[in-house]
Amino acid sequence: MREGFFMGDIMAKEKKDISNYIIVGMVAAVVGAGGGYLLAGGNSGSTGGNAQMKRIQEAREVIKEKGDPDFNDELANQGMINGYLKAADEYAFYSNYKENDPVANMTNEVNMAPTAVGSGFTIDRSSDGNILLKEVKTGMAADKQGLKTGDEITKIDGISVSEQGYENFAKKILGKPDTEVKLTIRRGGQESELTFKRENKKLDSVISEKYGKTGYIHIITFDDFTVGQLALAFESIGTVDSLVIDLRDNLGGRTDFCTTAASSFVDKGNVTMKNYNGSEKSYSVEPGNIKIDVPTVVLINGYTASAAESMTAILKDGLKKCTVVGTNTYGKGVYQDEESLKSGGVVHYTAGKFYVNDRENWQGIGIAPDIVVEMDRSLIGTDDDVQLKKALDLLD
Repeated sequence: MREGFFMGDIMAKEKKDISNYIIVGMVAAVVGAGGGYLLAGGNSGSTGGNAQMKRIQEAREVIKEKGDPDFNDELANQGMINGYLKAADEYAFYSNYKENDPVANMTNEVNMAPTAVGSGFTIDRSSDGNILLKEVKTGMAADKQGLKTGDEITKIDGISVSEQGYENFAKKILGKPDTEVKLTIRRGGQESELTFKRENKKLDSVISEKYGKTGYIHIITFDDFTVGQLALAFESIGTVDSLVIDLRDNLGGRTDFCTTAASSFVDKGNVTMKNYNGSEKSYSVEPGNIKIDVPTVVLINGYTASAAESMTAILKDGLKKCTVVGTNTYGKGVYQDEESLKSGGVVHYTAGKFYVNDRENWQGIGIAPDIVVEMDRSLIGTDDDVQLKKALDLLD
């Protein structure tokens, strides 16, 4: 099961790009009225279905005669399927990933490499065979050096990516930390050169500080390293009279790691994953593992999502003295799974809902703080972090 949360979902919610909504809406309407019959195995011979499919065919003929000669029918078909899925399930999507696909393998190899992770970017193949920067994370090396989401890398050290072949050449962007590579960037139809210094910085899932007698623990994500790094954080802050647990900008991760981490603060609590097909899977807090039991403030914001919302609910229910400060959480109370199709490709779909203890599911609603403190998320960790200041004031 796909228990984590994808940045693409957050970006889609935040940006609300009008053109994307129009395209998805049109495609969804076409598929729902016409192609939907085909996908659902119904009668595609209806008047409405025929009319819509005829419009698609006529539109394709116009493009074939007068439009872009490189129009990609495979991408158009994939977009039609995705429009159909997303019209009813915002997290569902279709991918035509094939095992041993050299393009997909290269993409995964680069995105999982220390350079990409440490520098804060992910890539994909652009429609014309270049390197598309699918995401550039704010505040990380790639962003600080001028790269932006949506940029295309057309050359690496003066050599054309498309001519060499994306699947053969994309990894040339990788390398040892602090080494440099010259990139030719296409943005808005204009090309420019940029010298990029690679950074392979290890990403922490937990960071900690101490403010007087108050300990501060920021859990950034729930991954394989969270529990171990949390133990180091306890050692770092030592004995404290109060605690701030920061879950802001935590997009989720593994549910089992979430409950294990929660065991360091509370003695009870469980997360149940209820599948739409009727099956269930539960993860419970391990009693007797509490490391710190002091008055606590939990910080949340609109980018506290999925497993981090489960953590918020567990702490709110289980801590004796707990105040939640910030803004409403994202509201992702569902999880995803995937299944290969006999016709080829993979469909990713919402498989069920999360439930914490006896709480209602929070999908589309989120979890509200006890004390609302509005703040731009770019101020987290700065001198103007008023949410953290409020937390410290409450514990003083």
